[in-house]
Amino acid sequence: MSAARRITRVRAHASHTGLASVILIELTVAGGSHESPSVQHAALITVGNIVTGDDDQTQVLINHGVLSRLRKLLSHSKKSILKDACFTLSNIAAGNKEQIQAIIDARIVPALVMLYNTSNKPEVRIEATWALANALSNGSDEQIRYAAVVALDARVCV
Repeated sequence: MSAARRITRVRAHASHTGLASVILIELTVAGGSHESPSVQHAALITVGNIVTGDDDQTQVLINHGVLSRLRKLLSHSKKSILKDACFTLSNIAAGNKEQIQAIIDARIVPALVMLYNTSNKPEVRIEATWALANALSNGSDEQIRYAAVVALDARVCV
């Protein structure tokens, strides 16, 4: 059975018990760093579905290291993975200030700005813009200043 199918199978059979949820999260987050783009994309879609939930669900994924894996996916060559990684990050950035700070601490803002500046794929640029816009609209004054400085520095360097 392929890894992508295993992720789906575990998700389909996982109950809402703590252990099953932790196993699912570990498999899903690990899938984002798998070498196969199809496994990465399946894991990314699952993570994207989870972060459309509430802040607590999103925080569980952050606590399990999803942001570092998402940052790595921002340099992927496949448009679908880039687009969905940005979409997922935009949903996380729509969360609370602590989650936006986690995005900042994971050095995702510069990666999003660089992706926006270098991508020739309009769909990817749109999703990167949404991720940055959500961080700006939900962040503290200090977080907004940080994002603005990163964006301006990147524009000057391009």
